[in-house]
Amino acid sequence: MAEVAKGLRTGLSRLGYEVKIAFDAEAALHMARSFQPDIALIDIVLPGMSGYELARRLKGDRSLCIVAMSGRPDDPRVESPIFEERFLKPFSLESMHDAFLKLLRTN
Repeated sequence: MAEVAKGLRTGLSRLGYEVKIAFDAEAALHMARSFQPDIALIDIVLPGMSGYELARRLKGDRSLCIVAMSGRPDDPRVESPIFEERFLKPFSLESMHDAFLKLLRTN
């Protein structure tokens, strides 16, 4: 998990994104308060709290774009309307970049 996250951070940073990583939901909630991202890329399966619950808590009143990542194509939580975009692992960095650009233009 850490290697994938670090690889995504490297790739997205090269594309011009400022990327922060949290390895559990509580750390992500804390980080989002100070960092205030435009997009949150959330793995559905997290230790402790699910990615779906994290998304619900992050969304609140904010106009935060929340993107789901999952390795489980049959997980119904990925289809929740709280997620503006969904990625099934494995995915390409290019497809993620295209989706992020679209989300940032429309929000």
